Amino acid sequence: NVITSNSFDGNVTATGSKIGGIVGYLSVYCANYWYFNNNIAYGNINGGEAVSGVIGFMYSHLGGTYIEYCVNAATINGSGHVGGVIAENSIKSEGAKVMYCANFGNITASVSSEEEHSVGGVVGFIKVKPAYVKYCTNHGNITASGYYKAVGGVAGEVGHNTGTVSCSDNAYVMECANFGNISANHSETYVGGVVGFLQEGSASKGNSCMYDSYNRGEILSDHKRDTGGILGMADHYNTVYRNINFGKVHHGNAIIGYRKNGSAI
Repeated sequence: NVITSNSFDGNVTATGSKIGGIVGYLSVYCANYWYFNNNIAYGNINGGEAVSGVIGFMYSHLGGTYIEYCVNAATINGSGHVGGVIAENSIKSEGAKVMYCANFGNITASVSSEEEHSVGGVVGFIKVKPAYVKYCTNHGNITASGYYKAVGGVAGEVGHNTGTVSCSDNAYVMECANFGNISANHSETYVGGVVGFLQEGSASKGNSCMYDSYNRGEILSDHKRDTGGILGMADHYNTVYRNINFGKVHHGNAIIGYRKNGSAI
């Protein structure tokens, strides 16, 4: 199953949810993998919950997904989960990979309620295990208003939250880069130059990992919690190494803003 070589150049304005320049909402019931290749969006995308330049919302009941070589160059304005290439990817079984994707559009996101939403330059929220975000870059500025759980230059939140302190084969971020400035005005939001929140790994079966990534964007947020030049929040059993931050962090730390027990730098 392949969705490939599509382009969009125009304006989308909607008050509802699950808005995308190429695909708004996709619910998959087949056991095979879905491949999204070589799709690009220009223009302006405006909507409510789950807004993105390429894919708004995707849920797979069986199988998994590959999103590769997709680019967003559209300006995005949304609420809830917001991402340049995909706003929310929620998969029940086989996992997901987002690779070789880029965002060049500025992103503005706002919420009025205190639900746990995330914003990222490429990926808003990838809620699946295993979740891979590899070789992705963000060049757009990101502005988030209201309570967001996580905001990141490349990805807002990566990995499945089991509700416990341990989850095997969960979240992996590698060789990603952010060049855009990031601003979030709520004091409780986890903000990272590359990733906002990396979900837990497992002490016995492998940590969640983030490595070989860098940030050149400015982190403008002044928060109650420390922000991170690379990662806003390292959950239990995270391994974070060989990352470099060149950007100015107004309140927080050069690499990790906040980390829980079992995480290693």
